[in-house]
Amino acid sequence: MKRIFSLFFAFTALSAQASEEMVSVPFVNWNGKPEQLEMRISKPAANTAGDKKPAVVVLHHGGGWDTQTTKQYATLLNGAGYITAETVMFRSRMQPSHFQVPKVFATLKHLASLSDVDPSRIAVMGLSAGAFQSIYAVSDWATKKYGDGHKFASSVAFYPACWIIKKSYQNDLGRFKNSNYPDDFLNKFTGAPLTILAGGKDDYDNKKPTMCADAVDLMPDAKQKSMTKVHVFENATHGWDHGQTYSFHEPLACEGRGCTNTNQSDPATTEAGKSMLLNILRDQLKPQ
Repeated sequence: MKRIFSLFFAFTALSAQASEEMVSVPFVNWNGKPEQLEMRISKPAANTAGDKKPAVVVLHHGGGWDTQTTKQYATLLNGAGYITAETVMFRSRMQPSHFQVPKVFATLKHLASLSDVDPSRIAVMGLSAGAFQSIYAVSDWATKKYGDGHKFASSVAFYPACWIIKKSYQNDLGRFKNSNYPDDFLNKFTGAPLTILAGGKDDYDNKKPTMCADAVDLMPDAKQKSMTKVHVFENATHGWDHGQTYSFHEPLACEGRGCTNTNQSDPATTEAGKSMLLNILRDQLKPQ
């Protein structure tokens, strides 16, 4: 009898977990050619048929999909009632930024096509390289080019290298300029609220805690500037949520001069960031 109860409770625990599956969807890549895009779709355990839920696209950092850093956010969001899609932008080897933009919108469009997703309440969040994509995803340029009538309702960017955004507005990127983006592609946004969560000791921004706020101050889109919030975790480095501490030489660190970047594991900041994420989405993805 004791074993029967143990098996019953084990089954109940498993059935209460979020469901997940890897899917592959067709999309048109940056060069206009058809490709397949992989993503992991996860849904809350209590996913009632006919119940339209908010959803979140979760974008990994430059270490790639194989690090599985996004899984913790999908689990968190599923537990709070959100459907998630973790986009496989690349497995492990970093690919050019402009390759990823159509993949982000392909994920948005796939989520919007699901019967249990409210297409008007889809947010995007990203880590580092994914953070840039989450910012680009609410630009007017990217939305018109790839959205096919769909757009994100909210964006949360975790530890982007804000010096790049700042120098983009100053037209001073030099050798780091990506000519595949229009010069003014960050000058106008869709009106979706944007939140940047930054580390005050991020080596990419040369440990300047005001770097992200400085970048936002340069936004020519006054409406977007008013809808963009920056929160700085003063003692956090880049990649505080990776679950391990490690250092490496990074050409983009120290404002592009190149230096050693350290990702310091910080469980307290990780949990604070997750709590902030849930609060942001609760407020910004309310039913209309």
